[in-house]
Amino acid sequence: MGLADVWIPQDKVEKYLGNNSGLKGLLLSIFMGTLPTGPVFIAFPLASQLLKKGASIMNVVVLLGAWGSLKLTQIGVEIHFLGLEFAFYRVTLTLAGIIAIGFLTSLLTNPKTNQDIVADNNPDY
Repeated sequence: MGLADVWIPQDKVEKYLGNNSGLKGLLLSIFMGTLPTGPVFIAFPLASQLLKKGASIMNVVVLLGAWGSLKLTQIGVEIHFLGLEFAFYRVTLTLAGIIAIGFLTSLLTNPKTNQDIVADNNPDY
């Protein structure tokens, strides 16, 4: 984690995973969560570093959810033993749930009101 703290610049984290990253940040979070093969508790220090560097709570929650349930190796095993149809539905429903949880978490943890957001985007407000 110390190397990630030094090697990954804060401006890159804010650009690609921050509050204004949009769909690009969501897809990157899903991609980063599906690649590792370790247990999810390894992802918590990484999630902490991402939050400190400006990643949005939604993207961090999605990354943790994908890390815990959408590993590429796991999907391959599911296809082999349970079939492509089962794996497709399981991945689709899991992904929808992870995104919904991330969105709700960001809504519940965001201290700004809609008026604050409008005021931030419009200096004349």
